[in-house]
Amino acid sequence: MITCKLWAQTGNQAFMCSAVIAHALKMGTTYSIPKKTISPKVWRTYFNNLPEIKSATKHYYKEPRHCYDPLPEVDSLTIEGYFQSEKYWHGYKKEIAEALGFVHQPADYVAVHI
Repeated sequence: MITCKLWAQTGNQAFMCSAVIAHALKMGTTYSIPKKTISPKVWRTYFNNLPEIKSATKHYYKEPRHCYDPLPEVDSLTIEGYFQSEKYWHGYKKEIAEALGFVHQPADYVAVHI
């Protein structure tokens, strides 16, 4: 199982969840997303539709810096960090979008902000 420590706002939580989902798919295992952040009074959870399995993992990985570093190739892992590089979920965009509940809805218009 792959899971994470969850905190911050919507965008950062999406990065964290995406890294968890992609790594679980890569490792051929399940994933779990906490239903509460590490500080629920400060940050709410935005992706409550994702599975939560309360179980300990064998390994722990803390992102050492704000750029891509490959995650350990283990199937029992808790990750901590922002994981903002697309390299963490490259090749799994469709599966992640479906899991997070994002729906692609093409529009007949373009918006320009000046």
